Amino acid sequence: VCYYSWGSPEAQVVCSQLGYPATGATSVSFGAGYGPIHFRNFGCSGHESRLLDCSYSTNTYYCGHQQDAGVRCRAPCADGAVQLIGDSRYSEFGRIEVCLNETWGTICDTHWDFTDASVLCKELGFSDHGAIATSDKYNEADLPYHIYNITCTGNETTILDCPFNNDAGHVGVCLDAEVICQVPDIKVSNCTHYDMKLQEGKIKICVNGIWGVVCSTYFDDSDAKVVCRQLGFSANGATRTSNLFLADDTYLIKDFQCSGTEYNVSLCETEFYTKESSYCGYSNVAGVNCEEICDDGEIRLAGASEASRGRVEVCFDGSWGTVCDDNWTDKHASVVCQQLGYSAYGAAAIHNE
Repeated sequence: VCYYSWGSPEAQVVCSQLGYPATGATSVSFGAGYGPIHFRNFGCSGHESRLLDCSYSTNTYYCGHQQDAGVRCRAPCADGAVQLIGDSRYSEFGRIEVCLNETWGTICDTHWDFTDASVLCKELGFSDHGAIATSDKYNEADLPYHIYNITCTGNETTILDCPFNNDAGHVGVCLDAEVICQVPDIKVSNCTHYDMKLQEGKIKICVNGIWGVVCSTYFDDSDAKVVCRQLGFSANGATRTSNLFLADDTYLIKDFQCSGTEYNVSLCETEFYTKESSYCGYSNVAGVNCEEICDDGEIRLAGASEASRGRVEVCFDGSWGTVCDDNWTDKHASVVCQQLGYSAYGAAAIHNE
């Protein structure tokens, strides 16, 4: 069969004719076949009993075997079964598929949250701590939505024990609910969701009961401003640091997309980390340099090993800055030294040291 006009309706008819469920059937290519090419331009509705009940053309003049059509059928499933479909190399994250009426379907992401994700991860044998509710990365357009408006309490054993609806009702546009699970022996904490701290220079963030770190590859100074502000420091002068080592920490965040004006990273668009995330290796942990909040008019000396000498820095508009040395004289140095508690006598202005 030539693949011109070949799509999901045709795949559904083929799978149904072969004894598989029509639901979830997809058109794919499996390479070139051999022998004659009999048909092209099938026009199926998806409800026919046999492929040849659909309209078709036998004019295959412009078709070659590099255009041979293929299908992928779904095997029947047992009601209540749950699986994650994403990157085939990893089992702990992906689109959630649930079997109802012996067919696979997905969960609408409306009301899908971290509590629901915890129940799902626990059911699959992962930790219920650190479970992350996501959507839209592995969206599957060919499966029906089996579950809408799911509202787990966190005490359920399986996802189907949670209250949910089987029909859309007043739900708007849905995306497929997805989840990222953590290994069963992950170290847990009683930390509050999106709490943050600095430890050995690294940004630590709490996600659903576990502490983890942020990938530095996508972390910028706008993100650093929000982190410093959330930690109680000044956002002015905040800068990122990178190339810190993972050690025994767990990556949780791949990317914050902050504008720099938010007061908490929970308000930034966030992409959570999965093992397929590029450029988040052992030495790509993010950190920040934050400035203490200062009062306008404060001064300090910086950049020298001696406390009584150094670069003059002044707090203005809530942030530390420097003074241009044009016309900088010993008289100005005397005022600075006196304000800092030193003698005004013998103060010397230093340039370009």
